[in-house]
Amino acid sequence: MALAQYSELFWFPSGELATSVTARVFLHDTNTLASLWADAAGTVPLANPLATSATGRLEFWAEEGRYWIHIDSEAFEVALGTAAQPATQQDIAAEVARADGKYATLLVVTALSGTLTSLASDVQAIDGFVGDLLERVQNIEQGGAFLVGANFTAPVLIHNSRLEVRDGSGNPLHRLDGATNQAGFFGATPVGRRTVSGSWADGSAGESLAAALAELGLITNTTTP
Repeated sequence: MALAQYSELFWFPSGELATSVTARVFLHDTNTLASLWADAAGTVPLANPLATSATGRLEFWAEEGRYWIHIDSEAFEVALGTAAQPATQQDIAAEVARADGKYATLLVVTALSGTLTSLASDVQAIDGFVGDLLERVQNIEQGGAFLVGANFTAPVLIHNSRLEVRDGSGNPLHRLDGATNQAGFFGATPVGRRTVSGSWADGSAGESLAAALAELGLITNTTTP
């Protein structure tokens, strides 16, 4: 049995180290908790769930392969051992030379800004922006794409199926989370797809729509009854 080590530091969005936070490690594409060890020889088993250390580090040894890690409200995929070997320059060159377009060559991300004024145009533009990003992330996740260049106007974090655009202080501005199928813009906490209800005749549908957009962070709702 070949074991490989996983060792990473974790932080909360506030910048504090994520100390003593519970984490669960699952075998890839299953809900089965993986067998973990404290040593490279696999003689000292670790409990699963386990927790980050007093310094915010999550560390364990496991059999080489792919796993899902669930920690706090986040979930992401990791590969250990031979499965974690990075792409070589030759791999990247071969992907860039492909003619089917299923790779990422240059991604320009501009921070969303301004005020929502038109549901017909602004929401459609945002929908296209999000759709394009999700398609690129999906191609990268499925191994049919390599992110070989980036030009960001704000700090950006791409971690498996999670993408964050942050301000100069590291605070999240816009977040897309493919693992939980949630999104949040302009600092709003990511939420799932909102449901709009009510009647246009009595104005309840408009109130519901404004509330849903405000939850996503796309507008600031200052309307009154």
